Amino acid sequence: MSLTALREEFGRRPTRGLRWRVRDFTARLTTPMGATGLAAFALLVGIELASFVNLPGTPLNRARATLAESRSGAHAARGEAALRGLQARRLRDIQSYSAHYSIPADLASRIYDIAIAEGLEPRLAFGLVKTESSFHRWAVSDAGAVGYTQIKPSTAHWLDPSVTSDDLFDPDTNLHLGFRYLSILLGQYPDQQLALLAYNRGPSRVGTLLASGENPANGYAFKVLHGSE
Repeated sequence: MSLTALREEFGRRPTRGLRWRVRDFTARLTTPMGATGLAAFALLVGIELASFVNLPGTPLNRARATLAESRSGAHAARGEAALRGLQARRLRDIQSYSAHYSIPADLASRIYDIAIAEGLEPRLAFGLVKTESSFHRWAVSDAGAVGYTQIKPSTAHWLDPSVTSDDLFDPDTNLHLGFRYLSILLGQYPDQQLALLAYNRGPSRVGTLLASGENPANGYAFKVLHGSE
């Protein structure tokens, strides 16, 4: 029997189960199959079985879909739980810094979030702002350093040529640039203390002192790291 005939035989009962169709066809077969007929039968059964197994409504595929949904749901649930945990930690940290430094929560939130955005540890960021300006937005030093992080206009312009001196009184701009500069220095020096000294005294001055065998420490790094403990 040809493959076409086999398909026609099975196709007569499209609404019945695959098992019944195979059994019924086998029972009605009255002459032995040749090699071609047997191969065709095996091929058709394989095709029909594969089609049956992959039908969306079969138990196997329902199980697969359920498993996929459960895995997806579990991943989503873990992601949401992790996000809630991070948000809760952020709020706790901001409240803690606000209370510790006696500053408004909105300022603590701004410092915390911008520090994270610039790749700086919040603890270091708060210590820097406390040491540089005591959290005074409008602070200006005799050397012309400006704002919360007491960044100089020349340094700010090096970091962002579009920034003007007046822009440095904007809290977000000042914090972003000051924290960015410290992050750059932390990547250039082998430890936090030297990076902080370079922020305070300038990289050139620190380099000169180190080259001459002198210790550039002046108490600044200790104050930033431990001054408010």
